[in-house]
Amino acid sequence: MPRRPLVPMLLATAALGGGAALLTPSAQADASLRFSHTVVVDPQRLGSEPIIKADPSGGLYGSSIIGFSNSVSFLWKSQDHGQQWDLVNALPNAVPAQRPTFTHGGGDSEIVIGPRAPGGTGYTVSFYDLESLADIGVATSFDSGKTFSQQTTNALAGDVAGTDRQWGQLWRDPQGKDHLFLVYNALQSQNGKGTILRESLDYGKTWKNLGSGGTLEGVFDSGALGQLRVDRVGNVFFTSENSPRVNLVRGMRNKNGTYTFSSTLVNSEPGTDTRQLFITSALDSAGNIYVVWSRQEAKSTDVGIYTAVSTDHGKTFGAPVKMNTGSIRNANFPWIIAGDPGRVAVAFYGTKTKGDSTNNAGPWDVYVSESTDFLSKHPHVQQAKVSEHPSHTNPICLSGLGCTAGSAQDRNLGDFFQLDVDPTDGSVLVMWADTANQYGALAGSPVNSFARQIGGPSLFAHKTVRANGFTDALNGVTDVSNDARLYGEGTSNTSMDLTKVSVKDAGANLVITAKLKGSDLTQMLDPTVGPSASVVVSWWAGQVNGDNGDLGQTHFVAMQTQGAAPVFFGGAPTYVNSSSGTSRFAEFVPGPLALPVTGTFDGGTVTWTISKAAAGLGGAFAPKSLFSVTGTTLQGMPVYNYNSAAKQVDAAPPFTFTAR
Repeated sequence: MPRRPLVPMLLATAALGGGAALLTPSAQADASLRFSHTVVVDPQRLGSEPIIKADPSGGLYGSSIIGFSNSVSFLWKSQDHGQQWDLVNALPNAVPAQRPTFTHGGGDSEIVIGPRAPGGTGYTVSFYDLESLADIGVATSFDSGKTFSQQTTNALAGDVAGTDRQWGQLWRDPQGKDHLFLVYNALQSQNGKGTILRESLDYGKTWKNLGSGGTLEGVFDSGALGQLRVDRVGNVFFTSENSPRVNLVRGMRNKNGTYTFSSTLVNSEPGTDTRQLFITSALDSAGNIYVVWSRQEAKSTDVGIYTAVSTDHGKTFGAPVKMNTGSIRNANFPWIIAGDPGRVAVAFYGTKTKGDSTNNAGPWDVYVSESTDFLSKHPHVQQAKVSEHPSHTNPICLSGLGCTAGSAQDRNLGDFFQLDVDPTDGSVLVMWADTANQYGALAGSPVNSFARQIGGPSLFAHKTVRANGFTDALNGVTDVSNDARLYGEGTSNTSMDLTKVSVKDAGANLVITAKLKGSDLTQMLDPTVGPSASVVVSWWAGQVNGDNGDLGQTHFVAMQTQGAAPVFFGGAPTYVNSSSGTSRFAEFVPGPLALPVTGTFDGGTVTWTISKAAAGLGGAFAPKSLFSVTGTTLQGMPVYNYNSAAKQVDAAPPFTFTAR
C-alpha cells in the first residue's frame, strides 16, 4: 500500500501507440452479463487492495493488507467457488497476529499461482509481502496454499534495502523448470536504483537480477509498475504511466536465458491526465497483450476507462476502446483479465456523479465491462454493475502516500482491486474493498467483498459460465452440509455446520433463523483458538451510520456459548479505530454495540427476534432490503481482541432480504 511520489522516466521509447483514433464500442449482443450476490469474504478482518487469483482446478485465493504499520496481511482460500473463505494461518498465536507466512509484512501483498511442482500435493502458490518499506518477503506453498514451506521462505527477497509495490509471476519452461519472477520499485532516495526485476529458480529462496544496474538496461528507471505478465515462451511485460503517456516495458527472453528490454508507447492523448498508479495488462491464450488505464478527459472532470491491444508481442498497439458505457461519468482503478483471443473483462469503480475523483463522493459502485470480440474492427462491450449497493461514498484519493487513510482525501480503498477468470468455466471473479460502513472515524474501513459471474458470455469460447452453487436467493438460503472444516478437508464439526439461514417479516420485528446439523454446545468449542463459539447472522443495511456519517452499516445477531447455556445478542460489531482513523478488526461479541436480544436454541436451531429498526431497515438506500445476509459460525475469544479475530468455521451463501 505505501507509495512514494512518482517521477517516472522512460529513457528509450518506441512511440507506436500515441494519438491513435478512439474506437467507440458497439452495444453487446451476447446474453446478459450477471453476477452473484455479494459474498463478504471475512466479516471480521478488514483490509484494502484486495487480490484474487484462481488455480487450474477453480480453487480461489484472496489477500488484502491493513498496512505496514500493523505488519499484517491476510490470505484466504476457497474450495467452493467463493462461497466460503478459510484463513491461511501460519502463525495463529503470534503478534502481529494471524499472518499467512513466516515473514513479516503488511505493506503490499501478491499471490502467484503455478502448476504442480515435482513432489507437490497441490498447485504452487507463492505469497509475496512487503516488509514495511524495507524489503520483500516471499514464501511458497506446494499444497495449494494450505501450508507454506519454511525451506522456500526468504524474508529478504529484494536486491536492496528500500522497496515498494512488488508484483510476481511464475513461468514453467519447456524443460519443466519453474521460474519465479519479482519486479518492484527500489526507493532511489535510499539506494540510487530504480525498477528491479528478479528471477528465482528455487521458488523464492534465492534470487538473481535480470538486466543491469537495477534499471533494466536503461529502458525503464522508475515509476508505478503494473502487474507483471509472462507469456508462454518466457517473455515478460509490465506497464507504467508518465501522464498522459501509457507505457509497456517488454523483456524478450533470449535463447541463453538473458533478456533484451525495450519500451512501447501504448497511448498518449494531449490534454488528458492518466488517473491511477497501476496501469494493468493481460495476456490472452494466444499471447495478445491488452493494456487498460483510466484517464481524465481534456478540459473535463469526466474519467474514462480505455483498453488497447497488441497482436505483435507489444511492439505496436491499436486504437483504444472506451470500456465504461452508459451514464458512468467517472471510472477509476481498472483491472483487466483475458481468456481466449479477443475475450477480455475489465473491473472498475464507477459513479454517475459528475466531478473530479478526488472530491467526488459518488456513490461509487463496482462494475465489470466485458468484450468477446475485442480483436474485431468494431468491438462490442457489455457492462454490468457487480456491487448490490454502493461500495464507497467518499472521494477517491489517487496520490498513494500523498493520501492518508481515514482523512478527507479518502485512501481507504488503497490503490487498486482485482478480478480474475475461473479456468474451469471462464467466469469472471471480482474481489473489491467495500468501505460503505461504520468502521472508521472519518470514513468506512475496507471490507473485502467477492462476486462471481453467473450469467453471460464466458471468457473461453467453448465453455459456458456456471452458477457453481450461487443462486438469486431471497429471504433465505440452504447451505451444503459437512463443510464446517478447513479447506473442505478432514472431519466436519456437525455442531458448527450451518444447513439453513432465513429471515422472516414479523410485523415490527424480524425473525432470524440459523439451523445447524448438530446441537452439542460442547462440541462447538475449539480450546486451541479460544474458549467460546458463536453462531452469527450478519447483513448490510442502507442507513447512514452515526459513526462516520457514511452510507451503510453492518448489523448482526448472534448466539455465543462457552459450552454451557448460550447468550443471545445483536446490534453492531465492536471495532476500535487506529491512529490513522481506520479499523482492522470488526468482531461479533457482546458489548455496548451489541446488546441482548430475544433468542432460543432448540435441537440445533437458533432463533432470534430483532426489531426492524434495530436491523437497519428504513434507511436512505433500499429501505426495505438487507444485503449480503450471511450465516457464519466462529470459534475464539468471548470478548473483543485488538490483535486478532475469531476463526471462521462455516459460512452459508449470502442472500438478500426484502420486507413486506
